Amino acid sequence: MSEAAALTIAAPSQIEEQEQVIHLVARNPQEMATAQGNLAIWFEKKIVAVASEVRELGDAVSEAKAHKWKSSTLEGQHVRALQRKLFYEKCLAAVRSGYAIIPDIPIDVFAIRTLRTRPRPNECRNEGEYAYPPDMPDETPQILPAGEGDYQNPMPLEHRTDTSYVKDGKTINVRTVRAVAFDSIEFPIIAAVPTVMQATEEAMVRKIFDQIGVSPQGHMRNADPLIIGQILRPRGGYSGHKTASFLIAWHLDLRVL
Repeated sequence: MSEAAALTIAAPSQIEEQEQVIHLVARNPQEMATAQGNLAIWFEKKIVAVASEVRELGDAVSEAKAHKWKSSTLEGQHVRALQRKLFYEKCLAAVRSGYAIIPDIPIDVFAIRTLRTRPRPNECRNEGEYAYPPDMPDETPQILPAGEGDYQNPMPLEHRTDTSYVKDGKTINVRTVRAVAFDSIEFPIIAAVPTVMQATEEAMVRKIFDQIGVSPQGHMRNADPLIIGQILRPRGGYSGHKTASFLIAWHLDLRVL
């Protein structure tokens, strides 16, 4: 093992403290393979530690309820521990399936994993003399265990209605839009190469990633597109999600070099 690979991550016997700061660094495919192997060990140990926390919190919740004590705070901590455990389990599944973890980068999401057969209505409306049709939010993925749900297009089919009424002698227009059905998944044209599309389909069959997208964003021409699978863990509140990104496939057109 090269010096860089040795510094990449601690040896298994050294990974005793779960909160130890570990950095993944690789300069070539061999070092990447070493880093990925050690990362799997780290995820395994993380799952064991969090599973212990889940059991302890579950027991504490049961004890609180048995004594008719307030348990909402403990239950919230238990749920968050379960979410962390699920997050690390899916990350381990991704690494074991051969996907390389990469720094988190923005993507245009084109597939989300969900149990829903229909999108949420997400009805939106604008009112005014010069009301514009409202922008409906995209459907979001559910945070599911690996193997559950199906991938859907996050931009559902919409139903729009336009009505109006008169107020103080003025015509007020009402523009309403709501989601009615999932549309077919549209593969990004900048990455539409058969081998990349096949690799994406294989990832979808595994049902590990919560959402799949393409980078760079905005469908830039002459870009070297990356297809990226992301695993999400809710942070709670308004802080969004913690995201782990994995490379599914990439395409480099040597003709543009």
